[in-house]
Amino acid sequence: MSELWQDPYLLSVLVFAAILALLIYKDRRKFERQSIVLLRRTQRGKNFILKTAEDHPSFWKHLGTSGVFIGFAASVFVFYTLIANLFRAATVKGAGGLAFLLPSPTATASAGPGFLAVPFWYWIIAIGCLVVVHEGLHGVMSAVGKIKIKSLGWGVLAVIPLAFVEPDEKQLQKKGFFVQQRVFAAGSLANFILAAISLVILSFGFAGFYG
Repeated sequence: MSELWQDPYLLSVLVFAAILALLIYKDRRKFERQSIVLLRRTQRGKNFILKTAEDHPSFWKHLGTSGVFIGFAASVFVFYTLIANLFRAATVKGAGGLAFLLPSPTATASAGPGFLAVPFWYWIIAIGCLVVVHEGLHGVMSAVGKIKIKSLGWGVLAVIPLAFVEPDEKQLQKKGFFVQQRVFAAGSLANFILAAISLVILSFGFAGFYG
């Protein structure tokens, strides 16, 4: 126990997990369990998504269409990369293969066979940002396509934060090809945009630090 108090980083992770557990327990009647995932549906945030979609709908449609082509190109690239990595791992001795990105309760990164562990707070903040923009753009593209948003929500898989937007699937199925594809590709497009913005910010940060 004394070692725990001497490690403030690990203590902060345990405090986060405890607070999350208390919040879920307090609101437990409104959570729905699906296998090992807990989901909490709500209507909060829907008006913001609808208002965002109403502002400059042409912009969102053009952005969504570009996301369809970007997503297709990215899928081809990822498929090629996976095949190339598998081939290299099978034919080159000592070559690295695919690895799971996992959170570490320590402030330092570590690596092992098949995994890369990064500090918990870097991991949890990154995952939180990713799921928010991912599901948010799904919602915007649904609203732009005149598809009803039934609910929004959040949830957890252990301590992994989750978020979701639930469009009306029957309405979605009746829409045209590009409307459907804009909704499907929106999440990946949002993550690409977030990654690009993060790289630009980090580049300026490093440039200022070394300048």
